[in-house]
Amino acid sequence: MAVLQSNQNTIILKTSASFSVEYMYYAMNTILFIRGFSTLNNFTIKYYFGVAIWILSDEKLSYYFKPQLKSLRELLINRFVRKIFLHLKNSTTNEVLEQWNFVVECKEHNNGELNKYNDLSIVQKEIRYLLQQICSMKSYLPLSTQEWNYSITVKLEDPIMSNLMV
Repeated sequence: MAVLQSNQNTIILKTSASFSVEYMYYAMNTILFIRGFSTLNNFTIKYYFGVAIWILSDEKLSYYFKPQLKSLRELLINRFVRKIFLHLKNSTTNEVLEQWNFVVECKEHNNGELNKYNDLSIVQKEIRYLLQQICSMKSYLPLSTQEWNYSITVKLEDPIMSNLMV
């Protein structure tokens, strides 16, 4: 079972690389929804493993996610990732208004781990816990009236490539 825990505004994911990427996708969309990144019309409810999650549906706004997550999956599989940051920024000044920190600790990617994820209740529990952590960490902040943009930064284990914009 993956372990998701909050530690000083950091969400820690302990699971396989594939599930880490899926959980990051859910987390990023949830954060953008909760923080009022865009209007409600630009989000739609989708079900993942039976759990309802608000997903950014506007293609112009979400174009960034697919290539980012594909690159992130490769980095996670190769165990290059140390931390992942989601920055919510002022669109005009590019000032970081919020930073969300994720630490991903990938377990071995083997058949035993994949088989245990056939238990839908385990995956649902992990997703719900992830969403709870997000809501509990920032729910007290007021919604911003500024226009936002976002970026994903990955800090790698290799000091030569220590900060990479995926």
